[in-house]
Amino acid sequence: MPPEYFVRTVSAETSLGVRLDPARSRVQLRWLGPRKFEVTFTPMDTFGNILSPTSIAMPILRLRGRELRTTHESQLDGTHRLVVELLDGDAKPKGKSAQLAARAKFDGPEGAFEVEAGETLRLSLDVAGQLLPVSTLSSASPKESEWLSFTGLRTMRSELSVAANNNQRDQELRKLCYVLE
Repeated sequence: MPPEYFVRTVSAETSLGVRLDPARSRVQLRWLGPRKFEVTFTPMDTFGNILSPTSIAMPILRLRGRELRTTHESQLDGTHRLVVELLDGDAKPKGKSAQLAARAKFDGPEGAFEVEAGETLRLSLDVAGQLLPVSTLSSASPKESEWLSFTGLRTMRSELSVAANNNQRDQELRKLCYVLE
């Protein structure tokens, strides 16, 4: 009787951790109204790889270490949006200031808490156990805050206004953005 040959296939899956890059992840705050703001982010690593929209369970937004109650939306392009509605206080900063215009009452899982007028919101975002700082935007539109990341090159889209006295830089930027798109 001839010898029998057999093959055994063993497979194992392991999840590789990703270290998020705070600069590339672009965590930004934008006020939508006197009692409402959003925090948007696109979780990326140092090489510009975007995490899958389904790989992030529930990001946690924190103010002074306390968790805020948020509404999470995945935009299915890698971008995530957290919306916060204040319980009380028309606290939207005036002009380009980052300080609250009035006393604000926030809601969290452990209960409501207040932040005094004139204080700056220092928010952090917990994504998969990694803390990312939240940068505040001065009433910039989403289009103005959109950035391109391509092989380590970061440049703003050509729709942005470039200094009028620098036409050569403007033309170079438009050519570069055209190539990247």
